[in-house]
Amino acid sequence: MHQIVPIWPNPKAWSQLVIASRGVQGVRVLVGLEAFAGKHTYTELERACGTAVSHNACRLKTIRNLPKRPAPQEQLPLPFIEEHPLIRPLSDYSVDSLNAFRKERNHERRHWRFTHLPVGLVGLKIPKLKRVVAATEKSS
Repeated sequence: MHQIVPIWPNPKAWSQLVIASRGVQGVRVLVGLEAFAGKHTYTELERACGTAVSHNACRLKTIRNLPKRPAPQEQLPLPFIEEHPLIRPLSDYSVDSLNAFRKERNHERRHWRFTHLPVGLVGLKIPKLKRVVAATEKSS
C-alpha cells in the first residue's frame, strides 16, 4: 500500500477501501493493483480507481475491466427557461384562485343536481323532489 499511496489520490482511496472491507486479505488485491499500475497509464488507473471508489467496488476485477469501457462523457447543464407556454405560472395556484375554483365548482354541482334528472325520473311525480326544485328556483 505504501508503494501506491503516496503518489495518486484515487488509488489511495481505493486501497484504503479495500483494506477497510477485506482486512489483511486485501493486501493480495493491492499487489494486483500494483501490477495493474505497471501495465496501464496514470490516467487509466486514476479513472478506474475513482469510478470504483464512487461505486464502492472493492474487487480488482472491476479495476481491470473499467479501462476497457469508454470513458463516460460529462453531461452539459441543460438551459432552463423561466416561463413555458404549456405550464401555468405559480400565481395561478394561489389560495384566492383555489377558493374561487371551489366556489365555482360547488355552484355547478348544486345547479346540476336539479336540472339534470335521469330520464326515468322526468315523468314521475316525486313530491319531495318537486318541493326542493321549487325552493331552489325561487331562491335563484
